[in-house]
Amino acid sequence: MSDEYGTEVLDPDEIEMYAEGRHTKHYHDRSQFRDPGGRSALRVGKRRFACPTCGKKGALSAADVRLGYQCDDCANAQERGY
Repeated sequence: MSDEYGTEVLDPDEIEMYAEGRHTKHYHDRSQFRDPGGRSALRVGKRRFACPTCGKKGALSAADVRLGYQCDDCANAQERGY
């Protein structure tokens, strides 16, 4: 959207989106996650890799490994200080 001088301006919906932090590409698309409505950050894909922390086999997908993730149990324990 541009003003009469050709300067790009945000419409009210865009202003609200930025104010709420919804301007990132993947804000609404949670289909990349194994549990889209849950708390896990693990991604979709076949679980072929072991967790680097506990060694649990079949815990991570190739995307999880690329992102340097650990299994949900280990992540939860680390976040909660166990």
